[in-house]
Amino acid sequence: THGNLVHEVMTHLLAEYCNKVIPPDYGLCVTVSGIDHIGDARIFMEDGSTDLNVEFRLILFKPYNNQVIEGEIATSDASGIRVSLGFFEQLFIPHTHLPKPCHFDPANKTWIHETSYGEQLEFEKDDIVKLKVTKTVFKKQESINPNAPPKNEHKTEHGNDDDDEDIDLEHKQKQQQTPTLLEKRLLTQPMVVFASFDGPGLGPSDFWE
Repeated sequence: THGNLVHEVMTHLLAEYCNKVIPPDYGLCVTVSGIDHIGDARIFMEDGSTDLNVEFRLILFKPYNNQVIEGEIATSDASGIRVSLGFFEQLFIPHTHLPKPCHFDPANKTWIHETSYGEQLEFEKDDIVKLKVTKTVFKKQESINPNAPPKNEHKTEHGNDDDDEDIDLEHKQKQQQTPTLLEKRLLTQPMVVFASFDGPGLGPSDFWE
């Protein structure tokens, strides 16, 4: 029936788009808000599968610059603070966009702002905060060159292949021993929103009570 078809199409659309970043830079799909039209089905004789032309609407999350958003502090390190919105986790405040002066306490993994009155205010985990968006960065899709050689294949005029493998292994071991900062890890994600705590009314609500 038509009702079953709509349900099946909606289920497929939710699985295909929900909680995914829509390339190249449309934003994060929060949900499918509705289906406007479902065309006639075309059946492929090879395998019996069907193809449908569907017109539908998505609700996307892509904040604009200078938009003020409320979230919750998730984690911090020397590079800055990551904030969670619940449905979106890649929201980052670089240390350069914290109120000044500000320093990082590695023991407690918190940033501390010292006011002009000498009071120390902490950006603590789970604090409800307001932030101002500065930019949204999307990771570019890597183009694949079919003629390019594999990355692990290389030739040198001098030296031994075993020596090269030892150097690569040593380099990987050093990388594993050195923890990667938040900012660098986040930039591997499809979408990252950068923001600021530096301004009136921004940061934890306790700061302004």
